[in-house]
Amino acid sequence: MTLILGVLTREYVMLAADRRLTSVREGSRQIVDESADKLFAQVKFDDAVIAVAFSGLARIGNFNTSAWLQTNLLTARDPDNQLFPSLERLAAAATGEFKSNPEIQSVAAAERRLVIAVVGYMKCEGKNWFAVERHISNFHPPGKPESPVALDKFGVEPSRVLRRSPDACVVGCGDLRGLHSKSPKRLCNLASRRMPLEKLRGELVGLIQTAARSPKSEGTIGTDVFTTSMTRAQAITTMVTKPSPTGGLILEAPPTMVPSADAFVKLTVQTPRFTSGTGLGEPCGCGSGKLTRDCHPPR
Repeated sequence: MTLILGVLTREYVMLAADRRLTSVREGSRQIVDESADKLFAQVKFDDAVIAVAFSGLARIGNFNTSAWLQTNLLTARDPDNQLFPSLERLAAAATGEFKSNPEIQSVAAAERRLVIAVVGYMKCEGKNWFAVERHISNFHPPGKPESPVALDKFGVEPSRVLRRSPDACVVGCGDLRGLHSKSPKRLCNLASRRMPLEKLRGELVGLIQTAARSPKSEGTIGTDVFTTSMTRAQAITTMVTKPSPTGGLILEAPPTMVPSADAFVKLTVQTPRFTSGTGLGEPCGCGSGKLTRDCHPPR
């Protein structure tokens, strides 16, 4: 499964997901794709602007979760184009698809798990804006431990909070096994101190890449990472200056890809430089200035 991490503050929100797809074949997990698109930059509702990512079942036969999600973010919308009712309708659509699609039903229940992560900004009573997070999942039953197999129904729930402070929140879903137990606390502390957006992006990507190298992840996480972010001001500007017909879907600027190789793709923002295979005594690839052993050592 993909590792998805989100950071929410009063000033900005950020979402990051690795791009690897794996599949279990003949009892062993194999890499299918290292460049899958599992994150959407910005999706606009009449009361919110959000970023969306997913982890879990990505492709089976003719079914493609990314394509299905883009279509149903449009068709499953609430008639009033409000975020929370639309998420409930999306969960119902996912439940119907997973029950009725014979290709999905043909795979083991453990491989049918899917979680859709949402972070963004929402306006309350038409004027006050606040950061919002939710996930839609078929293996996170309300008030119960995570299920090792897919359940019959998708539900909408608050995201899993990994660390919270009065000024910031770190959420995560998907394969969290390789994530160091202290990493969310560090990330939350940095966000609380109002670390500049691009430096925090480097920290976030560094955590995912470190988790990818951990034996605990068992190869399910890749080191190529997609990130997207928005400031509260940008969300408000999008709502005010880019009205769309009810039910319209707006995908804003593409997310930023941070590859693990030495050739870097620069899209809408300057991306921090990361190099794989950094020695423990060399400066950490996240750009913090610390040595790798003291910042993001392989675990």
